Amino acid sequence: MLMPFAHISDTHLDCPGSSDFIKRLHREVRDPLENLTCCLQELAARKVAFVLHTGDMVHEGDAGDYAILRRLFDKYLPGVPVIAAMGNHDHRAAFREGFLGIPSPGDEDFTQEVVLDGLRILVLDSAKSGLIGSVSDAQVDWLEERLASPAPRGTFLMMHHPTVCEHPAMALEVSPEFSSLVENSDIHAIFTGHTHSNYNGFFAGKPLYTADSLAFGMLYIQSEVIYTSRSSYNLCWLDEQGRVTTHNQLLYPEVQVLQRKSIAQMIQGLPR
Repeated sequence: MLMPFAHISDTHLDCPGSSDFIKRLHREVRDPLENLTCCLQELAARKVAFVLHTGDMVHEGDAGDYAILRRLFDKYLPGVPVIAAMGNHDHRAAFREGFLGIPSPGDEDFTQEVVLDGLRILVLDSAKSGLIGSVSDAQVDWLEERLASPAPRGTFLMMHHPTVCEHPAMALEVSPEFSSLVENSDIHAIFTGHTHSNYNGFFAGKPLYTADSLAFGMLYIQSEVIYTSRSSYNLCWLDEQGRVTTHNQLLYPEVQVLQRKSIAQMIQGLPR
């Protein structure tokens, strides 16, 4: 029996409107909040079993933004598990307080293990300052402990930064130990975000799925990055053999070019 689920990423909510770039999106195209609401309405109609959010939930927000995000999920997908990873725009303490309802003054890595109908979902925290991601040795040890025993329906691994992507400035720094651990495990698939573009690949012999952004798209052409109004998510199915099928769902057919930057400018940070 197929298990339907959704993979969304990079929603970049900025509810107070503090970001000039998000204000421009709202003024000229659509507010990322509107995009997310449209997506959740579609997912409610499709009756997904769970949602994976691979980071950059808010743009530069506080606990209030995460609380709004939580209320949106509760409104449109009541009772549906939402498993989230930290992105480079996220704030761990604010996420724990606003989204999870667990006040925490610390900034320790956010890792999580969730089991749904025998499917194990492991969440790593690859977020750090800048665009390149990394996973600490402590997280690799944590992952090794959990992968020591296989799960009844196998394992999904999720994090913000992809291990394979179009530009190395956006990738996850990986060690040989991490690669070997993933390769010799019951991991069925790896889910990531960060690049604001949708593509599939392989890492350590495992399928890797990178989701588009629900806020704005990014195209990488030679030494230039082009920011667009593209917004989409992935509708996915898991079969009994652990195989994943994904369908990219574009929210709106019209796509506008919003901004152009050199790769060097992009490395200095996403638009504010």
